[in-house]
Amino acid sequence: MTESTYLHATQVAYDTVAADYAELLRDELVSKPLDRAMLAAFAEVVQASGAKEVAYLGCGPGRITAHLQSLGAPVFENRVSWQQERPQGEPDPQGIQGCERT
Repeated sequence: MTESTYLHATQVAYDTVAADYAELLRDELVSKPLDRAMLAAFAEVVQASGAKEVAYLGCGPGRITAHLQSLGAPVFENRVSWQQERPQGEPDPQGIQGCERT
């Protein structure tokens, strides 16, 4: 299997479950105070460092990136699945900018 064939197969698999996955994890951070605290600490370190931007790779439906952005971290995403960003072709409700299809 060539890299492009492998990448295409991965994208198809991710696209197939994108809407269900996004719905399943929509409110995941609500019940995870430790995760929120770690993300807040990371956002603080990023801001203090003066970084212009931070990449979040393989980021699923975008809930972590949206949370980091809400904390002021300059985060962008790079995803394998375009449908993970926009389940069933709908606009991303979190308004995440800077996603690129690999």
